[in-house]
Amino acid sequence: MLGRISGVFVVSLLLSYFFLFSAMSIYSTPVDKPLQKKEKVEPLENKSLNDLKNFLRKNKLDDKKYTSDYNCVDFSKKFQETSESYGFETGYLYIEYNRSGHMLNSIQLENQTVFVEPQTDKIYQNITEYQEETEKKVVDNATLW
Repeated sequence: MLGRISGVFVVSLLLSYFFLFSAMSIYSTPVDKPLQKKEKVEPLENKSLNDLKNFLRKNKLDDKKYTSDYNCVDFSKKFQETSESYGFETGYLYIEYNRSGHMLNSIQLENQTVFVEPQTDKIYQNITEYQEETEKKVVDNATLW
């Protein structure tokens, strides 16, 4: 019971973090100008799996190294910003294991949702595929769009 409560707390904390920083990232504060809303690129119609694969070939985020100062949350946030600038509808996917968690990205394509590990550019069709490949038991997950 305590493990489940702490897991819910972690998910709530992460979602609060993303709401706060997502809201903050909408605005920029130039020194000589008042607060302005950033322009957002409208998602292109009918993004396909091939469009995503082409984007991932161009994207260099997976070249960055994981460190204690740049972790899975940072990779996911940067991936979300970059992919949305290319017209993809991208969310954050938090995966909870028994004693830890991990952050990936969800991508809405024309007829499916897939998951991307931004550290490697690996595409997963579903949570089961991720779980089987990583050999980690997923006990919970949440997507924030």
